[in-house]
Amino acid sequence: MIIKTDSNSNGTFYWDNVEKRTRFVRKGETPEFEFVENPESMLHVETPEKQTIETTETKKQTDDIQLLTVKQLREVVKDKGLDVPANADKKTLIDAIVQADEDDE
Repeated sequence: MIIKTDSNSNGTFYWDNVEKRTRFVRKGETPEFEFVENPESMLHVETPEKQTIETTETKKQTDDIQLLTVKQLREVVKDKGLDVPANADKKTLIDAIVQADEDDE
């Protein structure tokens, strides 16, 4: 949803609630998007698909796991009881943890 928020002598400001950014249209120009002037609420009504949410959560989890050392990753693998070779590298350990978490869901 895009909402008209303010205007001045230079143009009009709009808040894009999906992209979370302000858009500006110069005076005399027509916006290339649909907008609402007086919304009942500025809350974002549309919800992204569940798959998008899962992808984002998985990416964040992978980013967080990347910060762990190999020793810490081996501890996580041991705690989860995963079957991973003793000489597994960091990428293999991370992949095993992420896969196990996805399987649990």
